[in-house]
Amino acid sequence: MRKRVWLIVFLLVFIVGAQAQIWRNPNAQVDARVADLLSKMTLDEKISQCSSDIPAIERLGIPAYMWYTEAWHGSVLRFLKI
Repeated sequence: MRKRVWLIVFLLVFIVGAQAQIWRNPNAQVDARVADLLSKMTLDEKISQCSSDIPAIERLGIPAYMWYTEAWHGSVLRFLKI
């Protein structure tokens, strides 16, 4: 009897925890993932994501990122045929 109770408690905690992180689930719909992530971010965190040098949001496990160096320089080089 006790084992069943612990099993049920474990499963409930696991299910609730999995549903609490919808934005990390690659099988969930994109709209649901985006809405879930935005609902967990503060206004300051959302604003901080609007620059080229994006700081990490450690509490959500989001790493820092520098998108300024992505693709733009490669596009210029292709345009100049270098």
